[in-house]
Amino acid sequence: MGRQYAILGRLVAQLLANMNQEIPQEQWERLQREYQKGVQDSYPNPERRGCPGTEILEGLAVRSAKFEDIEEDQQWKHVIHCAPCYGEYLELREACRLGKEAKARRQVGDSKRIDPSSKLPWYRRRPPRPD
Repeated sequence: MGRQYAILGRLVAQLLANMNQEIPQEQWERLQREYQKGVQDSYPNPERRGCPGTEILEGLAVRSAKFEDIEEDQQWKHVIHCAPCYGEYLELREACRLGKEAKARRQVGDSKRIDPSSKLPWYRRRPPRPD
């Protein structure tokens, strides 16, 4: 566990050193990429043990896109310690945000909520996996 924190700590230190030349959006995007790399390196979980499934990740993504607090959610705690779940969560969250932007730009049309998981191919949708 200490090794993982050391890796993430070094990444954060590197990022902070490089932040002076970037605009805030670039900083945020780089931080996101580096954090994702740190999670992938530290928490690979190739067997997907204890993974909550696409439906739960979709719910977290929707809540996050609405800027709701998910920090105390036990499923979220798994996601940030599981590279496959974190990657899937990021895809779903991006789909939610893109859906909100498209809806805001749409002048005429229906008002149905865009299902973020509809952006995932059918073979990427997964049920929960037991521990």
